[in-house]
Amino acid sequence: MRQDDVPHDVLEQIFYIHVYTNFQSRLSLLQTCHKWYKVAINYASLWRTISWNSDDQLPPFRVYCENIGALARIVNRVGTGTFDLRLGCPYDDPSEEDIQRFTSSVPQNWLSRCHSLSLYAPEERWRVQDATTLGDLLGTYSYDALERLELIQTGTKMWEHMLHTLMIRVESTSPGLRSLKISLDRERTHIVKCVLERPAILKRLRSLDIRYLRRSVPWADLPELEDLSFCDTVDDDMPLNDLCSRKLRKLTLGGRFRSLHLPQGICQQLTHLTLKGLDLRNPFEVTLLKFPSLVSFGLKATRFELKNIEAPNLEDFMYQFDPIVGRPYQYPYFGNTTLTPRVTRLDILADELDHAPFALKLNVWSEVEELHLTIYRSHDDIGSTLTDALSRTTHQQPFPSLKKFTVLHPADRDGSVAPERKLKHVKNLQKIAQNRRDSGWKDLEKLEVGWYSTNGNEFVIKDQSREWWVIVWKDCLEQ
Repeated sequence: MRQDDVPHDVLEQIFYIHVYTNFQSRLSLLQTCHKWYKVAINYASLWRTISWNSDDQLPPFRVYCENIGALARIVNRVGTGTFDLRLGCPYDDPSEEDIQRFTSSVPQNWLSRCHSLSLYAPEERWRVQDATTLGDLLGTYSYDALERLELIQTGTKMWEHMLHTLMIRVESTSPGLRSLKISLDRERTHIVKCVLERPAILKRLRSLDIRYLRRSVPWADLPELEDLSFCDTVDDDMPLNDLCSRKLRKLTLGGRFRSLHLPQGICQQLTHLTLKGLDLRNPFEVTLLKFPSLVSFGLKATRFELKNIEAPNLEDFMYQFDPIVGRPYQYPYFGNTTLTPRVTRLDILADELDHAPFALKLNVWSEVEELHLTIYRSHDDIGSTLTDALSRTTHQQPFPSLKKFTVLHPADRDGSVAPERKLKHVKNLQKIAQNRRDSGWKDLEKLEVGWYSTNGNEFVIKDQSREWWVIVWKDCLEQ
């Protein structure tokens, strides 16, 4: 089939994979030929993640608009579809003429189709004394489709007018709002007044992410809360003592705490717990935390004594490191824990000493049926110690129940993987499978190696579901 004969719907699927799966630029699609240009321009889903004057650390699939004119063009390409908008503070507040040209060139109620709205504005980016015209722009529309709202570093008084007008509209026009994120580093009074003192908004929320607020949260106004991420730096013992939502099932904790205290009722009902960048001032004074309903437990860039967690029904354990923020890479001590997860997800930064826990016959490995490893550096692999343990060539045999094993490696920056490197990774896993068979153990049900995008590496690191960034999987059980 000639290129010109490829149906439009097939091209749209290819373009979608190019941008959202392979994380490559839209520019090459626009410059290939006139037909591709027309298909790409008119394919609304290709333009639905929009950023205007935001920071430069953006996922590669976002469309960056450097001025309000570019924003108008992209909004029109989305057509009648919903979209996500990340709005950074402009270096210059748009003039009234800019706003008028914009409003006359886009659909009348364009923000009614905004599914997710993020306001990002570190104080150093502001060069003007107010943002009245931008605030008036946001405050004159309905937000009928809005489900997620993010306020990131908007803690300056320059945002006060904008947030006031915006939140009035959100309160009255966004009945479907379910998720709110607040991350601050400066003045917080107007955030509390504009957002957290609006119970009509809070009672709609199912998900709440609060970072560095340093103020008390009206937990009683959040009866529908199911998912909470809370990070603070107040060295407080009791920031969550009044947490009372009976529907809360997922909790992520980070920041600086003197110790870890959670209401007993919350411990009883939690099914998912993640400690992310948690810095306990008195880590050895943590009392035993009992989670009878917990099925998923994660540690990310956090040193924590696993002996302090009791979770008899735990299914999934995850450990991630974060070299970007300089956290030390060190596995938690597995020897004195009662945890026996069925699924384990671990980061690997190759160092034979770091892999020593895998060579031991510990109770934590006794019921592991699925082991999923992520390699951080392209020149690393899983190492001989772990390979021997998985191959059942050691007398300690630490993985007696293993059925599924996967390994993720970073691809090159352009999304490619050298054929010789890909073959090496496949052969390594096939050798492990063969060694297990030679030792008389059952064949693995799943043995796969994958390669994930590093285009926008900081976002790969921050994302707990790194499988989302995978470009391709290879089934190593295939001959």
